[in-house]
Amino acid sequence: MLWVTSARCDEQPELLATLAALLVQDLQWGDMESTFTHIKASYEAEGIEIPSLLQLRLQPSSELLSRYRPEAGEIVQSRLLAPGEGIAYWQSWSQALSGGRWDVHAAFASEEEARLIGNFAIAGILVHELGHAIADAYGLNPPGKPGRELLADEFCIRLMQAWANYPPLTKLRDRYREQVTVGLRNSVPAEQRGDFAPSSLPTDHRALRTLVGQIEFPHDVGVPAYVAFQLARQESLLRDPGLDSLADFFREQIAALPEQTWYRKRIRLKSVAEDAVPGWLRVEGSPETFWGVSAASIEAAVGGIVGGDWKQAKALWRMRDAGHALLLLHAPKLWPSAPYRIVELAQVKSGRIKAKLLAEGDGYPAFGTTLLPVDRGVVVAGLARENGAMRLQWWLADGDRHTFSKGDLHGVPLDRQRFVDGRVVAWGVKPGADTLAIGKGAIVVADGSRLRVIRQGRLHTLAGGIEGYRDADNPKLARFAGIRLLGFADGDLWLESRGPDGPVIRRMSW
Repeated sequence: MLWVTSARCDEQPELLATLAALLVQDLQWGDMESTFTHIKASYEAEGIEIPSLLQLRLQPSSELLSRYRPEAGEIVQSRLLAPGEGIAYWQSWSQALSGGRWDVHAAFASEEEARLIGNFAIAGILVHELGHAIADAYGLNPPGKPGRELLADEFCIRLMQAWANYPPLTKLRDRYREQVTVGLRNSVPAEQRGDFAPSSLPTDHRALRTLVGQIEFPHDVGVPAYVAFQLARQESLLRDPGLDSLADFFREQIAALPEQTWYRKRIRLKSVAEDAVPGWLRVEGSPETFWGVSAASIEAAVGGIVGGDWKQAKALWRMRDAGHALLLLHAPKLWPSAPYRIVELAQVKSGRIKAKLLAEGDGYPAFGTTLLPVDRGVVVAGLARENGAMRLQWWLADGDRHTFSKGDLHGVPLDRQRFVDGRVVAWGVKPGADTLAIGKGAIVVADGSRLRVIRQGRLHTLAGGIEGYRDADNPKLARFAGIRLLGFADGDLWLESRGPDGPVIRRMSW
């Protein structure tokens, strides 16, 4: 599979030793940006592509806890320590975990050693948070927070082991293990460690994975218990004589994922200028400004079809093309037996507005309702609660018969964990005008960093992989982040996604 890059080769141990040497230099100088670069390069040397748009946001070193924020595409991380900050940093940890019981001065030979091991610990936290980002990007996360934390630990410790060919970094790792994963952890009072995990963990990674998979964090788990358990997991992995390499571990994780089915072998994806987008794709709400007509002329055209008091109804607009607009109206007080109306408006050559009723009915989605134009009709999609669960509502308005009917996707349950290629048994995204489009005989879905296609009840991957930004003709190499579908025009799909410097317009054909 193309998840794994081709960086790993016969020169890989030498490359990792070089990166380890650069990392030691970064820790000595306190250069966090360079540390971030060299850690990412180390992961890539093990064959793991890192999301290219992932950002690092630094916080003061006094902020001990770091975190990966997938919704923002960033890692919030403590900066590295400057000369003279080592002892104070570890005293903060001692206070936070053991109420000051851990003797920092006895643990380290000097202030500089405390600083370097502190910087190694901060770098290790960054390696762990990158493990979270990798797991999230590739869809590797197991259920439950303990399992997700262990998975990030497994990435972290395996990368530390991969650096073992460079003795200075190995020495820092061993001192960290001696003083932190053992010494600091043992200083945490027993009553503060919690009883959600055994005091002794197995030193076989598979047994550890099984054990952690059975654990649930209590709602009130405190920092001492949380960190002590993390340090215990790290020590268990460091003591495992059978720990496989990071590259082998990653390949095993990827092999366990559901098989992807690609909709096309070739696509054409390119970034274009903002002004290349057909203007009607950018219209939100009434088309009066785009068409250059008065609001009164549109109101009169719609009123002539559904009645002059239609302005009391809730309205949802969607352009079909440059000359046609769709309007969904909901007014249960006006039309109690069939409270929904769909009207299509057209701007004729004379500039006049003509309207016609496409369909009327009841029972449509309550949440995330959107209009999706199709030939001679329109799909109304959204979510509604049914039998205690949120399910997809999919209604087809037939413009020839003026009726609504349930579509093939009607009633599919909402479940983000089960949106995988194959027969559509669950719905993985919130329906909306920016996540759905219909064209070229298929339904296109923006699913995180991937474009999916639904055709004849089956889901396929159209393009994309982990988050990033890359135009490509090979759908497996295309990269997206924050996809926002604009719709189909001129036979192509238009979309907006996040680029290195902000939103970028992309045009795609297949």
